[in-house]
Amino acid sequence: FFKIKSVDMLGHSQWTVLRNGRMAKVDMLHQSWLQAYQERRLVLLPGDSLECRYEERIIYDASHNELERHLSIIEVMRIITPPVQTSLA
Repeated sequence: FFKIKSVDMLGHSQWTVLRNGRMAKVDMLHQSWLQAYQERRLVLLPGDSLECRYEERIIYDASHNELERHLSIIEVMRIITPPVQTSLA
C-alpha cells in the first residue's frame, strides 16, 4: 500500500507517498486510472492509500551500495480510505 502525501497533476505525474514509514516519489503509469482521477470520477482524500501493482528498480554501485531507487505504479487496484474517527465525548 502507498499512503498518499501529495500528487502532481502536471508534468510526469510523480506522486509523493509514504511507504514503510518513509517518504518516496512514485511515477503514476496507470494512465486510465490517472485520467479518471484528473476528470474527478475518483475521490482521493488526504490519508487515503492506494493498493497497487508497482515496479521498483534499485541501482547499486560496484560495492553493492544503493545509489538510486525508483518506484512506478503500474496499476491501481483500489483506493483504501481510513476508518471514520468518532468523538470520545
